[in-house]
Amino acid sequence: EAAAKDAADCVRLNPKSFRGHCRLATALFSSGDFTKASEAFAKAIALAPSEDEKANLRASLAECEKKIKPPKDQLPASCLEELSSEERTRLEDLVRKAAEYSYL
Repeated sequence: EAAAKDAADCVRLNPKSFRGHCRLATALFSSGDFTKASEAFAKAIALAPSEDEKANLRASLAECEKKIKPPKDQLPASCLEELSSEERTRLEDLVRKAAEYSYL
């Protein structure tokens, strides 16, 4: 938490700090805040000075996004890939209804 606060202070003082965004993303990832970490990784990618840095950060961003859980009323895309359109629609409706009734 202290690392994330320090990095956030760095980014606040210098919003164009590539290293600041990298440190913030890493600290947020380590603390389990994957949504905010993915935002910080995206900003770091935009500020990256080289293609190698961007490639490394894209890999970290992808790893981070894998850990973000979908809302209770949505299914992960991997669950839907094998289904027909009709099956997908029916399953999504059931999940939405279950979320409304707090079954999930």
